[in-house]
Amino acid sequence: MMMLKWTLIVGVYSLSLITSAESALVVTTNLTATAYKGRSITLPCRFEGEPTAVYWYKHNRTAPDAEPKVPVQFFQGKVFNEEEPRFNMTADYSMVISDIRIEDEEMYSCKPVLEDDSTGESFTNLTVIALADPLEPVVPDCKPTEPGKCVYEVVGVVTESFELRCRVDEVKPAVTLSWTAQDGTERPSEETPSGPDENGLFSVVSVFTVFRGEIGETFVCKATGDSVNGTSTLLVTVKYPEKKGLSGGAKAGIAVFLIFLIVIVAVVAIVYIMWKKRKNQKPENYPDQMQLLAPFQGDFNELAEKLRDYKPGSFSNLEKKEDRSWPKVTRLGVFGVTHAGKSSLVRSLTYSLKGDFIAVEVAQSHSIGGVTVIPKTFAITDHISVVDNRGLKDLDVSCITDIMDQMQGKCKLLDGTVDFPILVFDARQPVNALEKFLPDFVKATRKEFGSHPAIVFTHARNVGDRQDTIKAQATGMGALDQKIYFVENFTEDPTEPCFERRLEFLRMLKTMLQCADENLVIRDNKKAKGNGASNVVEMDSDDAPRQKGFLGFFKKK
Repeated sequence: MMMLKWTLIVGVYSLSLITSAESALVVTTNLTATAYKGRSITLPCRFEGEPTAVYWYKHNRTAPDAEPKVPVQFFQGKVFNEEEPRFNMTADYSMVISDIRIEDEEMYSCKPVLEDDSTGESFTNLTVIALADPLEPVVPDCKPTEPGKCVYEVVGVVTESFELRCRVDEVKPAVTLSWTAQDGTERPSEETPSGPDENGLFSVVSVFTVFRGEIGETFVCKATGDSVNGTSTLLVTVKYPEKKGLSGGAKAGIAVFLIFLIVIVAVVAIVYIMWKKRKNQKPENYPDQMQLLAPFQGDFNELAEKLRDYKPGSFSNLEKKEDRSWPKVTRLGVFGVTHAGKSSLVRSLTYSLKGDFIAVEVAQSHSIGGVTVIPKTFAITDHISVVDNRGLKDLDVSCITDIMDQMQGKCKLLDGTVDFPILVFDARQPVNALEKFLPDFVKATRKEFGSHPAIVFTHARNVGDRQDTIKAQATGMGALDQKIYFVENFTEDPTEPCFERRLEFLRMLKTMLQCADENLVIRDNKKAKGNGASNVVEMDSDDAPRQKGFLGFFKKK
């Protein structure tokens, strides 16, 4: 049975204006959209002003007079989606739908309400397409040789003719099937469609007659329709089975391969013996007479030198005043639940730069509001420190106050402030566990610095092809795509240099230090101008500066 995918493509805008005796609000949404099952999509809702409430409605096409559902809503600073957890809302009031399903094919509308009771409503018409997987048609018993090609072996006694069946199952909308010779000549065929079934899906079968004299030729089954992205083909070569058994050339090839394998084993054994002799040698202490650098070692050495020479403010892209006062040490704060991999991240950053594999103590301690009262500071260099906080009891939003105390220098156990926050989360755990904590954490960080925190997902090897899905979920909760990382921490002292893997950690560290430098500028400006002053620079390392005033953040010009 074929697997299904559903796709969403944004069309033109729709605009609605609702007027009343008192007020009117212009609301703009996309007029149409189309979707792939299993993916996420964002439906924007644009309007001017600060709302007290934003409602997203789901209307029933088959019963237009029925009361619409409210899958997600924003009210008094909070997002509510308990009945429809796949539906969420971003900071700009766009609706995010995850894991698209067939029942999501409806009409949606966005209705904001401002403080002065101004309101408006605009509609988006969502269409669902069930995409065939694979996209090309399928011929039963035809052995695939490469994408879009297969071989049909004729077995048994062949009469004057036999039938080939080409099919596409469980798609929406239905496709049309046709047969041609390889030169494009159309061949007679009989098409039998079926559906829709109980899930609203269609299947199509096309039967084609092959004559005995045509065995050895190639034929083409072509599917046409939206559910195969327009057109897809399968080249079917009809032939008799090849005789089994090894030829003289094949036997000679096997003999050559065995000799080659023996040579390879011998070379590996020699290399292993040489490696054993150098086992206790540190990667950075290779003899001076070695002329060739290991892969990635050049880039690694260059970036490592920059980080060793780093002082607070070195990586800032913002204005650099001559009289600006920089702290002696930049502190990065690591937060997360117990066993998320925080201590291993600290160890990996330290090892990647210094080459020393440290043992990070995981101490048991009491905590307040989920945050341990004994944060431990690790000095990576004289000017770079990482504060390793003990695990949160849970991801309760009450923990954010204690975290922000560290950012603002109110934690008596730290000599100074934490200049950039890093939230560590185990990628093997459901990302939905962050849906209440992460939006408020991002909002608090942006209020303090005007920039997003970093989100580090550990155990990256267990993620597989789910990185895009995890990113989409995290960004739907307010995280910034460019500040989401997937890492596999060093959990034991490596026996090889690992320059490529360490280089990725150093690149991440450099980006975090640049964000910390920009946060220091923001903090210094706020002290100089007062927390209530307008014209405070808001900056994410991947964005151009934006101006922040008492009405909030303005769009980039």
